[in-house]
Amino acid sequence: MKIGEINPKDKKFWPDKPDPGFSPERNKQIVDKTIAKYEAMRKARQKEFGEQLGERTDAIASYLAGGQGAHKGRSLERYFGRRYLAHLRGEDIVNEIKNRIMFGSQNDIKRVIETKISVQKKKKSKV
Repeated sequence: MKIGEINPKDKKFWPDKPDPGFSPERNKQIVDKTIAKYEAMRKARQKEFGEQLGERTDAIASYLAGGQGAHKGRSLERYFGRRYLAHLRGEDIVNEIKNRIMFGSQNDIKRVIETKISVQKKKKSKV
């Protein structure tokens, strides 16, 4: 089956006469414009994600490979400092919320925030 062909199962949904004022050319323009906007947005998000992932990956790699990090038994907080570690955690939370906004519901967003906060409180109480 080629693009533009109608599956025989779907023939029952196909109108015999199109709506007055319907233009196949205009419809194709709208679909093409929507696809182009989606692709541009996807590329921008992918680039942003790659940059953020790169920063976190570099930070963890420097911790693991560096002589003063994991090999000497230093904690992540001591190695990076509280502010930078909070910055990395904050980015993680923001990314998760963005994903939930795009693909989830308000309850999902609240659950993510509450979970992240409770995990951070537990970590603080252990220290």
